Amino acid sequence: FLKECLQQKSSLLDKCPSWIIPSTFAVTPLAMAAYNPDVPSSILQKLCMLEPKAIGMESKLFSVSTIPLIVAAASPVPPATFPIDVRDEVKRNRWEKVKLLMNKDWFEIDVQSSSLDDIIGDALPSPPAITLEQVKVACDEAMKRKEWELVRELLKQFNSTAGDELTMSLSSIQTALAQHDRKVSTKLRKQDEKRNREEWLHRNMGLVMYPVDALLDLINAVIPQRHDDSLVSPMS
Repeated sequence: FLKECLQQKSSLLDKCPSWIIPSTFAVTPLAMAAYNPDVPSSILQKLCMLEPKAIGMESKLFSVSTIPLIVAAASPVPPATFPIDVRDEVKRNRWEKVKLLMNKDWFEIDVQSSSLDDIIGDALPSPPAITLEQVKVACDEAMKRKEWELVRELLKQFNSTAGDELTMSLSSIQTALAQHDRKVSTKLRKQDEKRNREEWLHRNMGLVMYPVDALLDLINAVIPQRHDDSLVSPMS
């Protein structure tokens, strides 16, 4: 029965119907497996082998347009109340999924010829080690989508075991991340200063501030507020 189901490969490119999941999601079976922390990386690998085209397909997660690589990195981790070994295993599985989806070319070129019996079997081929070019491509994609926490984790994971060549090759990405962090730090500092200033005004000027607050509420209701559309939380 499983083999017959998997032969319907065209369905692996279809998005899940909106009557099954909320309309804020539009995901293929592969993207759904990438996001679900209960799905092991071996299942994701089977789906990648069955339909490599799905690896690069646009998805929608919480109304944000994205791709399975980002979806995998955004996969949730149990809260801190869970045992640390459970959380570590979920993080390990998540990172294995991220690495699989970085190996898009391998699935498209070398693995696509695998038979259905090989895919269903337990002995899956081991993906090749991630290359420098794949790290740069993943970082560029993450930066384009403002997923800076994925950029941070990619640099951390691959710089920890990298030689000088890799570190030098990724220096421009490290610089971009540092610039982003400075902007965030400046923004947070200004928010703190604004909050402290407003608290002082309310504490010392009382009734004078009520008309000002009413005007600000009106402005916020009329002018759309900008939101950060990033999906990936700190991964380590």
